[in-house]
Amino acid sequence: THTPADSTATCACGCYIEGRRRPPVPTQNKSKLLQLGVRQKVLLILLGVLLVALTASSWLILRDLEQRTLTGMQQRGADIARYVSQSMVYSVVGYDYHAAQLLLDEIGRSGEVVYARVIGSRGNVMAEIDHRERHRGEVLMFERDIVLDNHTIGKLVLGVTTERLARELAEQKASLIQGQVLVIFMIALVEFLALSFFIVRPITIMSRVLGEDLEQGGALPRDIPIRSRDELGDVARQFNRLRAALNDAHGRLQTKVESADEELRRQASEMAKMNEELARLSVTDPLTNLPN
Repeated sequence: THTPADSTATCACGCYIEGRRRPPVPTQNKSKLLQLGVRQKVLLILLGVLLVALTASSWLILRDLEQRTLTGMQQRGADIARYVSQSMVYSVVGYDYHAAQLLLDEIGRSGEVVYARVIGSRGNVMAEIDHRERHRGEVLMFERDIVLDNHTIGKLVLGVTTERLARELAEQKASLIQGQVLVIFMIALVEFLALSFFIVRPITIMSRVLGEDLEQGGALPRDIPIRSRDELGDVARQFNRLRAALNDAHGRLQTKVESADEELRRQASEMAKMNEELARLSVTDPLTNLPN
């Protein structure tokens, strides 16, 4: 059946159907992020920006640091190889296998050189150490000729572990992360305090003043006590000027209303007296002034 736009029909189950479509009920499942205050939103945004910026900066710093450390390690390995090759000259010339092995053993005790081999001019191995299985990480290999009077008399193969390099990088990474956390905490704390004092506090004061009840006469109660020279101070000054103008207009209107009420009361009093006189005349003879 057709029902008018504003009619209501009742079903057998007791529910009702309206002819006019109801407005949609607003959902209550709002995002929790949207329900946060200004202070929390700005702080979250600031922390996100700081995390992204400092993470990118730290990644670049670590990559550069790793590259420089690796370059330094390669240079150090080359220097060690040059020093050992020079020290091996007379042992190789004299085929002193024992002295060559003692020198390699002494170098291997430092823990930095994990592999070394001295090869004679005929390709024979004169001395060798191999401690690679004791150490973690990669091994940088270096080869250098053993030269005497511009003649190559042998070859040195040297392996330097990167374990110390990896340990130093891990320590520097941990130190960098700790510095990041400290910087983020300090910036967030300072920003939180500044935001609370310069933005959230004035907004809270304005909200409290605007939410106060009107005075008995209907006037706005008081000015917003903000005297800053920023945008919030401008809003407060504009509101205070508007409040003064509204209260002045309300006062003039209230005066006119009171005058009109007084005039109406006077006219009502006169009307009541006239009604009483008319009522008396309606029951009194005009000639004798006796009741009819």
